[in-house]
Amino acid sequence: MHAIHASAGERGVESTITRIASVVSLIVALGVPAAYFAALYKIEQSALATLVKSKARNFSEQHVSRRPEMWRFEAHMLELAVRNDPGQSPSTYRYTVVDEARKTLATGGKYAPDWPFISEFAAIRDSGRVVGELQAERSMRGAVLLAFACAIGSAAL
Repeated sequence: MHAIHASAGERGVESTITRIASVVSLIVALGVPAAYFAALYKIEQSALATLVKSKARNFSEQHVSRRPEMWRFEAHMLELAVRNDPGQSPSTYRYTVVDEARKTLATGGKYAPDWPFISEFAAIRDSGRVVGELQAERSMRGAVLLAFACAIGSAAL
């Protein structure tokens, strides 16, 4: 009987294939979750920007333009501007209204959203002139957890 021994050339090919497979698995394990998180981040940021612009425009049209000198003193109207919309959790969203001097006029919620979070800003206008800003913060914790779950799934492959 002959013992089967791999020649030096066959071991080199096997070693090269193993290295290539390792690199591909590393790319899948890290690249897929990173791409997934990047896509989620961009989607969430765009959605928040659209939301805050819409809220700022509505507030400008419904309150600021009607009472341009008094809007910053109307606590009830400011509370409406920073109130979370239905379905928005206080641990996920928070809104703040500031005037042109960057003085905080109203903040929704006692605490910042869960970390990590993103922020977007939109101008509050009176006849085209910027008189304040609506700031929105949104937690990205859910997106991070989804990317982490994707990383675990990719690593399992």
